[in-house]
Amino acid sequence: MPTLRRAALLLSLLPLLAVGSPVRAQATLAELYTAKASLASPTSALQPVLQRLLDDATKALEQKPLSVLDKKQGLVGVDPHAYVSYAPYFWPNPEKPDGLPFIRKDGKRNAAQVAMGDENNAGAIKRAACTLILADSFKSNPGYLKHAALLLRTWFLDPKTRMLPHLDNGQAIPGGVLGRKEGVIEWRDLTTLLLCLELLDKSPEWSADDQKAMRAWLADYYTWLTTSKIGVAEKKAGNNHGCWWDVQATALALYLGKPDDARKIAEEFKTKRIAEQIQPDGTMPRELERADSWGYSTFNLTAMCALADYAQQVGVDLWSYKTADGRSLRGALEYLLPFAEGSKPWPHENDPTHKVEGSKLVLPLLRASRAFNEPAYAKRAQALGAKTWDTLRDRLFIPLP
Repeated sequence: MPTLRRAALLLSLLPLLAVGSPVRAQATLAELYTAKASLASPTSALQPVLQRLLDDATKALEQKPLSVLDKKQGLVGVDPHAYVSYAPYFWPNPEKPDGLPFIRKDGKRNAAQVAMGDENNAGAIKRAACTLILADSFKSNPGYLKHAALLLRTWFLDPKTRMLPHLDNGQAIPGGVLGRKEGVIEWRDLTTLLLCLELLDKSPEWSADDQKAMRAWLADYYTWLTTSKIGVAEKKAGNNHGCWWDVQATALALYLGKPDDARKIAEEFKTKRIAEQIQPDGTMPRELERADSWGYSTFNLTAMCALADYAQQVGVDLWSYKTADGRSLRGALEYLLPFAEGSKPWPHENDPTHKVEGSKLVLPLLRASRAFNEPAYAKRAQALGAKTWDTLRDRLFIPLP
């Protein structure tokens, strides 16, 4: 690409990279710049990704505003503005006339009960808003940002419809507890929203009052996440839940200008996550206990790799970290690769309804390719994700070596 054209594109993003912007947002916006620069060429390999993003944005314009007040089934005695979700692996007890309390069946998702709470609606709003904001960053369309602002304002800010900034009632069990620590993981997608808010803040569709109110909501939520009984309990989880707590808390800390908090989480990740959850042979025993042992092993590694990327922004290198007996992120990735590629059968118990899908290792491979400057990892990711590679949105965020 001509130097002048690249310079012009960089200058168009300089306001987004200004001093005082959150650390992680700076890094990710720089990555988006790389993608935008590539897309200046009509033959860019990212053109199909962009077209899919724009197609998704057209659909996102049809997403109607929703709020926590739209849940189908609340909880007795709980504020209707509170986020309520239902534990996905719990079902009516056949030995009880009323089916209560629900009982756990790991790996068998009760989609009908989940749909009664706020989880699906919250996910739809965050996905639609982020899709519209990201699409606008590549192809400006005032309608995109106007609708994204409406969706976010309705869910988070409008006093009549706003969600309270906590997850005390996440993954409730009908007939049982009104909320569990496991509900925190449902908001792991908040990390993408934080990036999108940095882009939206530059739009006249999102006022200074909106920015202030949204930041206050996120600050209150961060306080809840890091100090509440449920939030702290999730932090202590010794499996994928703990890792995803780290990802969410680190992203928020960086967004809110708390790099010391983020650095502390990253440093503790070495001993509390990598050393405790990954074995010298690369296996993750806590994930192998699950009915979908393959899915949860890749899910946990996805969280670990995401955290490793965040850690780089505060000067902590988790990608290269290795215990004396060989526990490391790369070791976990290398352990899973032969099974993902089908050269070996998965040797661990796996419910027959859950297949060993190699595509679930695509994102960890992409992150590792960049971290280790290993183009071979990217090629293997492309092979594993062949069906979706051309339109994989994550490629916009992870420039490859």
